[in-house]
Amino acid sequence: MRFVTDRSSEGFPAGFSGVVLAAGRGSRMGGDVPKVLLPVAGRPVVERVCSLLLAAGVSPLCVVVSPQTLDPVRTLMGPDVLLAVQPEPRGSGDAVRCAASVLRDVPGDVLVACGDSPLFTVQSVRGLMRAHREGGAAVTLVTALLDDPSGYGRIVRAKPGGPVARIVEERCADSAVRAVREVNGGLYAFRAEFLWPALEEAASRERPGEFVLTELVELAARRGPGVAAVVCPAEEVAGVNTPGELRRAEEVLLAREAESAGGC
Repeated sequence: MRFVTDRSSEGFPAGFSGVVLAAGRGSRMGGDVPKVLLPVAGRPVVERVCSLLLAAGVSPLCVVVSPQTLDPVRTLMGPDVLLAVQPEPRGSGDAVRCAASVLRDVPGDVLVACGDSPLFTVQSVRGLMRAHREGGAAVTLVTALLDDPSGYGRIVRAKPGGPVARIVEERCADSAVRAVREVNGGLYAFRAEFLWPALEEAASRERPGEFVLTELVELAARRGPGVAAVVCPAEEVAGVNTPGELRRAEEVLLAREAESAGGC
């Protein structure tokens, strides 16, 4: 399989490498197939994510896998992406850190995406990249406003309409934070000179649970040059964690494809 990278649009924001987080098993999906390899609208979830990022101009692209998914992902992706292995499931921050050996010396910025989020569009990805490059923040992330934000990390801002101060996972949120409708979309752009040292610093801390990538948001907000956010359509931030979410994602993708075909 070969990916086609479309760099034809004006204002193409070059200079982004990428990390796709695809090491999770997805136990809520049931069955023996890792969720990132499950088909959605005829294509594996992680293949859709990688194809999207490459089409947006992200290169090189490193997919972080588990030891169990290394061979099937390598077979699926072929030579178009690089691979890094996360030996143990220690959280999203640890997963990105596993990509350091592959990408640390690549100049430019770093885009990080979840391998189970196939609904972003090329326009939204490029919009994030442009906003990050033009705004100069250490981290620029995608957010969305949801009528029902249950299950998502909440965006906490320093003041209404102000810069992002931190992301609070729902399990850690009090009632005031749970009432926030702006959620983390799980798509990030980082300054490389901030990302790699910050990952090492955060990884050295004692913590009761996994090392999650959102810890870097609060770190960047405290130290500068801060954290920026780009709001995208609510539909796009939906991940695939359950069979029901997989069916809904397929409906969205098939509807887009039908609309695209009808416009030709």
